[in-house]
Amino acid sequence: MSRYRVVVAPRARGQIKAIDDWWRVNRETSPEVFVAELEHAVSRLRIVPSIGHPHPSRPGVRKLLLPRSQYHVYYEIHSDAEEVQVLAVWYTGRGSEPELD
Repeated sequence: MSRYRVVVAPRARGQIKAIDDWWRVNRETSPEVFVAELEHAVSRLRIVPSIGHPHPSRPGVRKLLLPRSQYHVYYEIHSDAEEVQVLAVWYTGRGSEPELD
């Protein structure tokens, strides 16, 4: 079984940092939840990259829910390179979708 490499795009890296900072300040009883969920999701994506749901209006983009923190990980699968590229991490409660370009 091959394992995919997970690459985080610069924009997503910035989003992850901002979310983690916010979570640590505002969720005193569970400051590690977001990071733990994200790490678990990345581990799953390495093994089964198709686990997320297809994005309805962006062909090739999938999203995976982090259930406790309520964020989606938006990503693309590059099968030829055995790579998953994380494009964005976005809160489900927002009324909009993230920029994915």
